Amino acid sequence: MEPHLGRDGVGLKFEELLVVTDDGDAYWLDDDVPHMRRWNAAA
Repeated sequence: MEPHLGRDGVGLKFEELLVVTDDGDAYWLDDDVPHMRRWNAAA
């Protein structure tokens, strides 16, 4: 996934890798990324 955020001429993008195995399991390659730590701390 490659989320994009932008407003008023300023933007950013970041990448997260979703791993899907042959047996159908899926998981984020790295589930401890800075933007998610920030959102979780605010919750």
